[in-house]
Formats: sequence, C-alpha cells, structure tokens
Amino acid sequence: MNLSDIIICSDFDGTLTGSPSSAEKTVVMPLGRVNTETVNAVKRFADAGGKFIVVSGRSPASMDFLYDFMPIDDLFAGANGSAIKSRKRGCLVFSRPMKLAPLQFSEKISGFLQDINELHLTDADTTVHRWVKGEEKLNSFLTRFDTALKIIAIEHEPSTMKKIYENLKTALSEVCEVEMSCPFIAECFDKGAGKGGTIRYLKQIYPDKLVVAAGDYDNDAKMLQAADMAFCPENASPEIKKLCKKTFRSSGEGFIADVVDYLEKL
Repeated sequence: MNLSDIIICSDFDGTLTGSPSSAEKTVVMPLGRVNTETVNAVKRFADAGGKFIVVSGRSPASMDFLYDFMPIDDLFAGANGSAIKSRKRGCLVFSRPMKLAPLQFSEKISGFLQDINELHLTDADTTVHRWVKGEEKLNSFLTRFDTALKIIAIEHEPSTMKKIYENLKTALSEVCEVEMSCPFIAECFDKGAGKGGTIRYLKQIYPDKLVVAAGDYDNDAKMLQAADMAFCPENASPEIKKLCKKTFRSSGEGFIADVVDYLEKL
C-alpha cells in the first residue's frame, strides 16, 4: 500500500512512548521515553508521504516538544480529542468544550466530593489548572472558569479510584463522557468529542485517506472503533486487544515500527 494514502493516529502515553529494554535504544523526551526504532519508523512513514498524527489526553499546549524529536503531522489532537491544534497556524482548528459548565460539574459530583483529592481542568485555551484538596475549596477553584475542554480526577489508590470512576459515570453519563485513560485517571469531556471524534474530523477533511488508529487503553476504544484499521501494542489492555486487527510488539520495543512495516506490505 502507498503510505502517502494513510493517516496514522497514535495515542501518546503507552503507545508512542514506552520503556525500551536497552538504554541504547532510548530517546528521552520531556514527557516520556521512546524507542529509536519508533522515531525512525515515524520518519520513514513521513518521508513516504504519510501523515502521523498524535491523539492524546494531554494538552496541545504542552506537546510542541514532540516536533523536535520526530516528524509528526502539523495537527495535534489533545485533551482527549476535544481540541486539535495546527502548529503552523499556532491556533486551534477544532475545539469542543464541555457543555456542562465547571460549576455545574461541581454540583453534579457534590455527593462524593470527599473522595476526590486531585482534579485537573483544561481550559478553552488548553492551559491545564490543578486543584488539590486542602489548598482551596473545589467550588472556588471551578468558578474561575466559564468553560472547560475536560476535567480529570486523579487518584493512585486503586479501590478509591474505582469508586470515583463509578460515581462519576453515574453522576455525569447523561451530560458528558467519562473514561479511564490509565488505572489512576478518570477523564470527563463533552459527549461526541473524545478520540473517536478526532477520527471523524479527519475523515471529513481527508475523505480519500485510510485512517489507522493505534492505542493501548480504554480511552482509545472509540478511536480504534472509528478508524478504518486498528492496532495495539502487546502492553495494551485486554479490552483494547479485542478491538484491534493485530497486536504487535510492546510500545517500548518497536510497536509503531511494526505498524508501519505491516501497512507498507499491504
């Protein structure tokens, strides 16, 4: 297959990044480690005319460093697909804030506020703001913002995190999406946004391209389902593996290189 006809949409944490078994194979970036084989594969794919787009839960405002390490596409989809930034234009080309205002969010979760120790809010300008219990009241923090692209709860104690996630789903599922992006982070964002929304957006502006998705965790599920073809690394969650056409090496050991090799041979 001609790689110039393909767009690869890759999750960042745990898919593009990983911990290579050998230090000689490691490229250290500000927010993660990547295998040199991965860097070379992205370059080979881009040199052949393919578009490699990172689709991450992270804010686009914090990810410009990626362009110093590999030739990713001009577009970067962040905040779980709620914002797509063009680096060349220096602005968002797509944005989908939560319809639920931050203060309303606080009211919806009032019954279990005592369980939440840390929240991060991504504002309309993609700046991330952090709240930690004890520093100020949550309502005071949230009333600073008229809108949010997403709000995440962070908890490293597994049983507490499971309880928070289930409570967020119950309280918010009618008005926004609630997904786990790793075992200690629950993300809330607008319905219809998410990583699956990024795939739909790309299909509209590139209708003749084959859109391929690569992901490893539950918040990648809708992206994988919306893509024309889906792949995951060996370190992916069991549920994600069920959604993928193929499973390749782990993210730290050459997963992206395997994806490019496979597509090239089609």
